[in-house]
Amino acid sequence: MFAPLLLALTLAVVAPAQLDDVLAETDRLIATGQHEQAVARLRSERTTHPDALELEANLGLALLAGGRVDEARAMADQLGGGAGDSYRGQLLLGHLAFRARQADAALPHYRRAAELHAEPVDALVGQVNVFRALGKHGKAVKRALTLTEISPATGRRLHAEVLVDQGDKLMAMGPELLTTAAARYQAALKLQPSDRVMLSRLLDAMVTAARVDDAERIAASALVAEEDRAELLYWRGRSREAAREFDAARVHYQASIALRPEHGETLLHLARLAVADRRLDEARTWLDGASQQMDTSPRMLLLEAEVHVGLADLPAAEACLTQALKLSPSHSAALYQYARVLLLSGRREEGLAAMTHFRDVQKGIMAAQVVEGR
Repeated sequence: MFAPLLLALTLAVVAPAQLDDVLAETDRLIATGQHEQAVARLRSERTTHPDALELEANLGLALLAGGRVDEARAMADQLGGGAGDSYRGQLLLGHLAFRARQADAALPHYRRAAELHAEPVDALVGQVNVFRALGKHGKAVKRALTLTEISPATGRRLHAEVLVDQGDKLMAMGPELLTTAAARYQAALKLQPSDRVMLSRLLDAMVTAARVDDAERIAASALVAEEDRAELLYWRGRSREAAREFDAARVHYQASIALRPEHGETLLHLARLAVADRRLDEARTWLDGASQQMDTSPRMLLLEAEVHVGLADLPAAEACLTQALKLSPSHSAALYQYARVLLLSGRREEGLAAMTHFRDVQKGIMAAQVVEGR
């Protein structure tokens, strides 16, 4: 008479453990990009666990990770109010809101998810990314540090990415903040010493700020493999250019482009040197090559504008600078050159107004430098 009761008690104890195993297994499948396998596994368990909110929510997460957004959204709708106490349900709602560019709406879901799990790695990752999207880098760093205590590798990576975000923002504001930007990139590289993107950001800030010796030392120690030769030559060229040794810079750039003809940045700097030497046809050739290898940027447009000014084509120069300012409205060099082109075109009032705006932006940059330095 006790056998059925014992069996029922055994099933009651085993079932939750089995569900946890399924969730752990499918979490791993999702994390490793095996989305369809995760979907199939979760669907196969629905009859065994018909009322398991976490399983249903994980199915939604697997669908979303596999790009099946409408199906994932339908799963979220089915969860309804039940998602309130589901860790994965809150993650799903947060991910869907964030994907829809509704960062403010995503944040409460990620915060609630963090309350529902002892080690809420994905919830903290979500919070970091929300604060990055909102430009709240201080809060993003705090969440990344909390994440580092739970998942050191993930926390350090995101912390470094936030520092890069800060550096990029400072670089875009103009040369006045280069030193501060370089400090952010250097801190990021310490967290992710093998990350080549962060290395490039740091070296770019250093050579632009004329910290040539530091840039050459870091490049020489980091770029030692044979396959890094073209990159090392490029940074040697950048360092010589920053030191105003233009002939040496050109030699390094040309050696680099011989090894890596498709490198847009090298082509762009060869164009810069050609513009400085008033070799405008050559500059245009290098710029055409660069434009085929990289997205349009304010730097590229500034060089194109200089070529047009040298050829006395002021309307074309103005068009380039207008486009540059659409991409980066506070770009100080673009603002200055825009005002200059207006004055050269004989549009004195517009030119003076543009120059006043340039000076106002410069004051704002100086104020930002004080804030960032605190």
